[in-house]
Amino acid sequence: MLKIGLTGGIGSGKSTVSRIFKGLGIPCFEADSVSKQLLQTTCYTPILQLLGHDILDKTTNKIDTHKMAIRIFSNGDLLQKVNKILHPAVQYAYTQWLHEYSYLPYTLKEAAILFESGSYLQLDKIITISAIESVRIERVIRRNTTTLQEIQKRIANQWTEDQRIQAADYVIYNNEKDQLIQQVYQLHTHFLTVYA
Repeated sequence: MLKIGLTGGIGSGKSTVSRIFKGLGIPCFEADSVSKQLLQTTCYTPILQLLGHDILDKTTNKIDTHKMAIRIFSNGDLLQKVNKILHPAVQYAYTQWLHEYSYLPYTLKEAAILFESGSYLQLDKIITISAIESVRIERVIRRNTTTLQEIQKRIANQWTEDQRIQAADYVIYNNEKDQLIQQVYQLHTHFLTVYA
């Protein structure tokens, strides 16, 4: 089975692209969603020990990911420490998940910081989704209550578009006018014919 990574900057359209692949019958491990689940379970105590109880939602006693993001994206050292807690737990969950789909020709792993975390090294091929930064920012502002300043901090902690494009094996362009479904379908056909 071919292990394919799917990445892109914030607001590039990773979730949309993974939904299209799922519609073609290809399962996708969503590292960011799994990370959020692990934050409230396996990684809950070590994250609290690192960041303190003021990142908790007072009503639910769960980690408030928005409060946590504000704290860690303003402090590179804290961000690295959080990643050292979360990344190994996510990688373990991914390894377990892969066993379920070993009969398929390929699977996807979607992650925002696939290159930055080093997890791309365990994958066979990488797809990056490229979109103009102004388009990405507009998308994130539309879907979240995140401020422009918070989005820019996240972008500053991620690889640039050029870095991702140079490091990736395949690029999907998602700038509103691009034929997204067609690009995904072409890659899907390619993976089935070349690597199956």
